[in-house]
Amino acid sequence: MTAMDVPPALPPKEADPRNNGSQGVGFDPWRILLMELVHLLGLFFTHARHARKARATAVFFNQIIHRLHILERMPGHEGGLIIRRIGQNVDAPIQRPDYHVLFGDIAFCGGAALEGRCSAAAKGPAHLLRSLEQAFACLNDQGIHAFYLQIPPNTPDAVDRLQLALNIVARFNQAVENGASITFRYFGRALTVPLVRDNHGRPDPNLTLVAGLNGLSAINMRQLMQQAEAFRRMAAIGGQDKAKDPYNTIFGVRNLRSQLIKPLVEINNLPWMPSDVGGSDAVQRLAEGGSAENDQSSGGDLADESVIQLTDPVAFGAGEALDPLGLDLSPQYLALHLGDALPDVKAAMAHLFDDDFGALAPDGVVKRLGGISRLLQDLARHVEDPLLIERVIAFLYRRLEQLPEALVAGMVVQRQGVTIDHQGRTLMVGMVHPRVLELILSIREARAVRRKMAVVDEWATGGRDPDSEKLADLFRLSSADCATLILALNGCFGDDDRFVSSRFVQQMDRLSPYSIQAFEILWCLLRRTPALRDRLILLSAIVLLIQRLHDLKGATGFLLADFLPTQPLISTSPYYAFRLINGMLHARQNRWTGNDSITPEEVLDGHDGVDDALQRHIVWRLGIDRVRLSGHFTAIRRKLREQIQAANPMAYSEEMDPSTLLALEREGLVLMALVGGEAARAVLHGALEFYGDPHGPIYQSRMDTRFLADLMDHLRIVLKAMTRVGRPEDLTRLKALEQSAALLMTLDTDPAHKRRVKKTLAWVAPAIRAIQVQMQ
Repeated sequence: MTAMDVPPALPPKEADPRNNGSQGVGFDPWRILLMELVHLLGLFFTHARHARKARATAVFFNQIIHRLHILERMPGHEGGLIIRRIGQNVDAPIQRPDYHVLFGDIAFCGGAALEGRCSAAAKGPAHLLRSLEQAFACLNDQGIHAFYLQIPPNTPDAVDRLQLALNIVARFNQAVENGASITFRYFGRALTVPLVRDNHGRPDPNLTLVAGLNGLSAINMRQLMQQAEAFRRMAAIGGQDKAKDPYNTIFGVRNLRSQLIKPLVEINNLPWMPSDVGGSDAVQRLAEGGSAENDQSSGGDLADESVIQLTDPVAFGAGEALDPLGLDLSPQYLALHLGDALPDVKAAMAHLFDDDFGALAPDGVVKRLGGISRLLQDLARHVEDPLLIERVIAFLYRRLEQLPEALVAGMVVQRQGVTIDHQGRTLMVGMVHPRVLELILSIREARAVRRKMAVVDEWATGGRDPDSEKLADLFRLSSADCATLILALNGCFGDDDRFVSSRFVQQMDRLSPYSIQAFEILWCLLRRTPALRDRLILLSAIVLLIQRLHDLKGATGFLLADFLPTQPLISTSPYYAFRLINGMLHARQNRWTGNDSITPEEVLDGHDGVDDALQRHIVWRLGIDRVRLSGHFTAIRRKLREQIQAANPMAYSEEMDPSTLLALEREGLVLMALVGGEAARAVLHGALEFYGDPHGPIYQSRMDTRFLADLMDHLRIVLKAMTRVGRPEDLTRLKALEQSAALLMTLDTDPAHKRRVKKTLAWVAPAIRAIQVQMQ
């Protein structure tokens, strides 16, 4: 990337994207790309070893290639990525493996080996640090203590050879365990790669790669090794004996290497680096098993600026990769993905990060909406990673939420455009990106809910004489209808101003014509009612009213608009909202569950009773900001872990103790399992990683065993959901869970716990089978 590739609004000192002054983010976009690349390699290896076809991991490979070709534009590199495990004894077992990562002038690592040696600016986003740690664990499990990858030329043949090589590497370790050849389907053809052994009879991944890429049998490889050894001995007579192992010996012979395809990937093979690379002290030290960073005493600044320290694994629970609080976006980072974008797109990108949206005038909003729409269109064309686009959407959502109240109130979405009525002027912008239109609708809904909350609060605190004009306007009623509704609702209260169920039943016929307005007002009253008894009475009234509700979509949209935009989602109101929505999904089939203390788990056993139209509406609404939705559930789990692991149960939060948090997430997980969709699937995947890992902190740290039953219930709900929404990337966790039954059993000696674990794990096999059917 040249200086011309950087958005023009940036200061000159940031023209080189490797600088760490990225719009206050303080983190190198090239390093972020490297971290993402390492994470994707870990995902590829994790899922490819369980997949029968290469096509199952094609999405990961496409993202790997995309990042490799972006990194190719970085100045100061020679085309090779090196990942090497820290520690001289590579065969020794290690609980938390740590690796050096080196590309060009960038070198970093993670873990306790470098604790305290990096500055705050060198630390990465939370979700990437967690992902990097998971990738290191995957490499270690595969027996990879040194990994080299050469960026392929941007040609179909070279890219195909890299994809084949990675598929072979991913399956090599399993083939060694089985003592058999590597077999899988490679885009329509059955492929068998022999497991090639070195001169000592040990399986060799690099020799196996040579066989697979060149179509050689095991016999051909032995003959090739014999020829290479003969050449080596002849060279030794002249004092040129360099390579000792068969792989390096083969490619040390010019006559042989000219006839062979050399793998772009090499495993546990770094002896060549000191002699061939040259010119990089970091590479030399890394090849010799030392640290890639400069010693602090040498006066170099690499230790301060280029090293990443992974935080303690407990700090970031599994499944938190979508936490919006961990987002790290900058113009430079997006510029790396966009490449040669048009000037107006770059200008829009700069506006997205630089402008004070709270101070924008209508003309400025019109200009920004058009530019941001072009930016999203360009991202869709150039970026294959859907998570990056979702992160941009989440960031944009936070910026649009800063728009002035009066300006948002005057914004109207019409087809593919937006009109803004402000102070007697009407402005219009056409061809706005659909995701931007969704964000505007969501923000308008949330603002409308807050206004309704305020006017109902004024009504409740000021007696029974509300501002009828304001109430009619906000709740879309005529003056006469508003007066009738107010009279009916006032009749539901006793002399002590408390809501009375029997009086509400008497007013049901009068409230039915205004069911959606009455629903919204009762919900606003429930939200402001502190006493549990009164809240439950209001909840029961809402349940009765829903039986006469003609607009279930409007009611669910109102509830979701109330709590989804908030940060974080830790209060009792979302718990009631989840329960109501779960009930509304079954209201038309007389399977209403709103009066139950919890939504029965049995609603997940059959999907026939769900209101399909309402389900599709909820899926659309949840998908507007998928990152924020996942972040809500991450925050719940983080708080839950803190509460359950508290040394003193008396320290539990009075408002949100573990039981309340568990009930809140349970209702949310049931909703996600009922509706499905990409946003819900991301939530369920995070829950599977969190509750489906018996080695995870929620189980292995000090905890109150009283909550084990609830944790198993959560896990069972997620496993049931996986039979419908599971993906190949869930197989690793599911298979590991299947093999960890004994560990879960030991968490409590109570026989009831063991029965509950068996009941829960009975859903693992159906989930695995359902996903495998999808992959066929």
